[in-house]
Amino acid sequence: IWNEKFYAAWSSNYTVNINTEMNYWPVLMSNLVSCNLPIIDLVSNVSKNGVETAKHFYHAKGFTSHHNIDLWANTTPVGNKRAGCAGYAYWNGSAGWLCRHLFEHYEYTLDKDFLENTAYPIMKECAIFYLDIMLENNGKLIVCPSTSPENAFNKDGYGTSVALYTAMSQGIVEDLFRNIIASAEVLG
Repeated sequence: IWNEKFYAAWSSNYTVNINTEMNYWPVLMSNLVSCNLPIIDLVSNVSKNGVETAKHFYHAKGFTSHHNIDLWANTTPVGNKRAGCAGYAYWNGSAGWLCRHLFEHYEYTLDKDFLENTAYPIMKECAIFYLDIMLENNGKLIVCPSTSPENAFNKDGYGTSVALYTAMSQGIVEDLFRNIIASAEVLG
């Protein structure tokens, strides 16, 4: 509606590898709880659509999403088949990161009904996905495959960002699991 271009940059989608998240960071701390509801609705829709994406792309249970989500909560990898697009297109960390907004909504509102009926069930399904794709490596569970969508490294003279695991993915999943544990303690 607001874009003057027929083909807008990034298809006018939500880039959820930091851009969308950081736009919502100040909302709750500014006591603008009602302004947080659109991202809650988006995460809820992503959790539904992402079930097929998890099954089709990863043969996994739960749900996932990637770096770019549209108004209809498309969760599949998007990259226009350009060289290097796997580094961001196949980043599966957005679902975990978006779930942080659910837990923060509870932390700021202390709405136990929201935690029990919305946040916890969605976070749990997201965790199921990560548990399904995680592998044991040197005695630790790692998110694999993994990528850091805004970071690349040089391997044998080639730039790449797809790796066995990345700190970003590990941190997001650890945060998700900590929030689930905290939620389970609140809910008993």
